[in-house]
Amino acid sequence: MNVFATVMISGICLMGATIFPTCHDQAVAATTLTGSLVEAIDSTGLSITVKTAGDGETLSMPVASPEIMKGVTVGDQVSLELDLQGRVVKIVKLSPASKKAPETQG
Repeated sequence: MNVFATVMISGICLMGATIFPTCHDQAVAATTLTGSLVEAIDSTGLSITVKTAGDGETLSMPVASPEIMKGVTVGDQVSLELDLQGRVVKIVKLSPASKKAPETQG
């Protein structure tokens, strides 16, 4: 009986972890904004303002922790991951589009 109960409880815990994949160390991204341009950073108030790639809308969002903004500067093109509360939980700097050198004729 004890083995059966242990297996059942383990199964229920495993199902719960699969259905609700949150853990205290990582937040689940609810939304991703790709190709946004950083317009302002408020490291004391923990917020970032970006211009979105699609319609050019300016959005200001809270950031979950100061570590997330490390290395990000105004003018960077970024991808932002937001949690279910609308806080930025991850910022990934995107490579700027490479400009092709003009061809020389000779």
